[in-house]
Amino acid sequence: MYGQVFANSPAGKSLAATRKSVMDDYSDQSLTLSELATREQSDPDIRHRYQQNMEDRTTAFADFAFGDKASRSPGNIISPELFQLWRAMDRELIKQKMSRAERERLAFDMLLTRLVLRTAKGDDSEAALAMPSLFYNSVKQAYKPVFPGFVAKAMAIFDAERRAPSNTAAPGGGSVTSNS
Repeated sequence: MYGQVFANSPAGKSLAATRKSVMDDYSDQSLTLSELATREQSDPDIRHRYQQNMEDRTTAFADFAFGDKASRSPGNIISPELFQLWRAMDRELIKQKMSRAERERLAFDMLLTRLVLRTAKGDDSEAALAMPSLFYNSVKQAYKPVFPGFVAKAMAIFDAERRAPSNTAAPGGGSVTSNS
């Protein structure tokens, strides 16, 4: 449902461009996972070299989408609509007295599982191909150092908004307190 919203966001566009760049590098190779496994028998480091080649770009994507700069204004990176949805769902979890860990799982499921990793994976026609699989794994590794901080800062924004006496949420992830 929100796949297209994510695709049109700065984070979605960055991930799509990163994926395209990596896939273009290997466009002459339609190497399958089983062929890669066969090649690994004679060249045990081949998978590592492919991963290393992707790592710089997937790390740059993760830093852009979830790093310190993105954390200052998460709604502008993942899209105001997705940020508002996340905010509303987080509010419901708090009403139900869910733990902080549950709130963090919501972010992981909503943003990573349903949007980022689905985009990184590509479509089902690529399921047996090595490069899309290696790219997916590279993205999974790249977000790990930065995503928890991104989630913590976004949740701090949500918490601050709830504590404010009278406010309206700003699309970029901050809050605007009304003076009326």
